[in-house]
Amino acid sequence: MSWRRGSALLPVALILAAGVSACSDEGPSVPQGPERMCWNAFDRSDLLPLLGEGKKIQVEESVSPMAIDADCNITVDGLFRFKAEADKSRVDVGLLYDFPREKPDRIALGDEAVVWDKGAAVAFRCERPSGTDNVELMIHSWKLPAGPKPPRAANIDLIRKYFAFAQKELQCAPSPTPAGGS
Repeated sequence: MSWRRGSALLPVALILAAGVSACSDEGPSVPQGPERMCWNAFDRSDLLPLLGEGKKIQVEESVSPMAIDADCNITVDGLFRFKAEADKSRVDVGLLYDFPREKPDRIALGDEAVVWDKGAAVAFRCERPSGTDNVELMIHSWKLPAGPKPPRAANIDLIRKYFAFAQKELQCAPSPTPAGGS
């Protein structure tokens, strides 16, 4: 007899538990994070589509955005979601790796640039009064961007923003727009 009473109450308990968790403010949400991230290269609104749901954003960045090697890692609840890298130790200009597994598309930016669903990279020569640097920038996300733009279009916007930021930070002489670029 007690088994029947308990089994009859079980569906009611499950329905109540589901109702409480659905109405709870503790559910997944998009974390806000700082207004500017990765040495102020990106606005929060630029990166939120890549970060997904969670409670806590942590941004870890190297001291200087344009040190020999610099990187910025963003985690949400301890899980990697976005990385921006800069390397200006290159002997020659060009991408160190061509990302064949990601099936990248070439884009008109810098001396060489590619974009794929979860990232983008650009290599360029930076001429400045103190010398010349060959720089490679890369962004990578662990999630496909959410939002109205296709992933590659969103990543093109991000790498262009990062490229403009790096040129300004490094005080590069203006470079001509590549053929077919905008």
